[in-house]
Amino acid sequence: MTVHDTAWYRETLAYVERRHHGKTDKLGRPYYEHFTRVVDRLLDHAPHATPAQVQAALLHDALEPDGVTAEELRRQGVEESAIRIIQRITLPTDGRDYMQYIEELVAHGDRAALEVKLADNADAVSTYTENPTLPGAELLEARFIPARKMLKDALAR
Repeated sequence: MTVHDTAWYRETLAYVERRHHGKTDKLGRPYYEHFTRVVDRLLDHAPHATPAQVQAALLHDALEPDGVTAEELRRQGVEESAIRIIQRITLPTDGRDYMQYIEELVAHGDRAALEVKLADNADAVSTYTENPTLPGAELLEARFIPARKMLKDALAR
């Protein structure tokens, strides 16, 4: 049995699908598919990933503005360790730029969070690499590729 076959995975994915119902990504695909790709990328580069990391990968944007609260995640049965990872990788709203955020994430050294963030980053890199004409593709060189290098370097230590 794979992680995709577990009840907790299916329940978390159903929650993600409800949260993002009707939304599409930049390519017109159902937005929730981004989260399943992040899980798959996580499991590819970190086959030892814990259930908490998989839940965090599925819910990595949940605490961002217009998201939900940590208490809502708890009511949905999300593990505390997954919530901590989500909190660690949630994009800042305090004026720090993206690269400062990545530098601080790397400096903290939370391996579980770094692995989840790298999986999220890999999906963004893939989307923009495959479709360089997308609005925002300039972020590839300015943000996503340098961040990927920093995350990989941190995990290699």
